[in-house]
Amino acid sequence: MPLLKAYTSSGGQLAGYGNLIWVTLAELQQSGGVVSDQSVFFRWVYRLLAVGGLLMLLAIAYVWVQSSLAGKRWRARNTVEVAQQGADGRAKKERLRFDQLKVIRGTDVKLLEVEAETDDSGRDLSSGSYGPDYRTRNLIFLEPGNGNVRWLFDANEQLIRKTEMLSVDSDDHPGPVVAIYLEVEKGLHAESEVEREVVPALVHTNGSGYVELGKPVSRVLDQSVNADGETLGLLLEDQNKLLYREYSLESFSQTSEKLITRLDRQ
Repeated sequence: MPLLKAYTSSGGQLAGYGNLIWVTLAELQQSGGVVSDQSVFFRWVYRLLAVGGLLMLLAIAYVWVQSSLAGKRWRARNTVEVAQQGADGRAKKERLRFDQLKVIRGTDVKLLEVEAETDDSGRDLSSGSYGPDYRTRNLIFLEPGNGNVRWLFDANEQLIRKTEMLSVDSDDHPGPVVAIYLEVEKGLHAESEVEREVVPALVHTNGSGYVELGKPVSRVLDQSVNADGETLGLLLEDQNKLLYREYSLESFSQTSEKLITRLDRQ
């Protein structure tokens, strides 16, 4: 069998043939084969890891696309396309969603919320909510008994931030609704993500007698109905002041106002 000569050094100097080591060619080839097999093994491991990472990224992208499409379909449910007359008097097509049919307790009237697309629909990719986004723009009051249908506003050019049925409730039995309380933001471009002034308002349970409770305010912090069911109290912020106002639920007129504190105190 062929032999290969090798020798070591001692102390940085060649020791010569006294330290001669004999290695067979078969042993050398076997050692090289082990190294080669290990390289092939790790090469395949790296490839499998790369493929696994790619498959994981594809799975994440698939889930994101499916969730976005599902959200788009959900937001577009119960929608119809109608011809509406704009502020300029010209007819235009508008996609509306009719949702949240509610019974006004103590009456035969049903309340239907009308939602319309926002102007920035389909532009928000960062949140995964790509597609139409809808906000409440109008209310419909239905009286099935006499066939009356009343739209609260003539056009859908406002944002209804809040709709609440006012009543005096006991622990066991909710009372009849005495009026509908609204917080309205004026303007077609009103969006819920931006804090703007709102107009508190009241309307009767059949949709008639809509009254705005003064000028727009910065925000309404809370509202409550007195135990007698005749007075609405509003805690609101307006012009750097914290105010408490009361309104008659019969005439919808303001009956009192109290200054709680100034918000710009030094």
